[in-house]
Amino acid sequence: MQRNWIGKSTGAEVLFAVEGSADTIKIFTTRPDTLFGATFVCLAPLHPLADTLTADKTALKQVIDAYGKDDEKLGLFTGSYAINPINNERIPIYIANFVLMDYGTGAIMSVPA
Repeated sequence: MQRNWIGKSTGAEVLFAVEGSADTIKIFTTRPDTLFGATFVCLAPLHPLADTLTADKTALKQVIDAYGKDDEKLGLFTGSYAINPINNERIPIYIANFVLMDYGTGAIMSVPA
């Protein structure tokens, strides 16, 4: 779908290992050079790992209910951590109602400006 709007994006798919698990989180970035600065990962509420990684199921339901709406942006710390594949730093994993499952991989990394 994205290709029809703005054309194909070039970049890299990167796997972040989930600490203490065999799971990985795939993100797509057009700027692989920013991986060093990644401070957290966000998953779409409907991402396959969202339920598995989130300790507070009631709070997860609230984020799912707000998914894709124009309401306030919501984020929920899952209690889990990912490992940055470039520098091996431990970074938190969040669920966010503004990350879309049907766009890209359903997961993003956050890099402060």
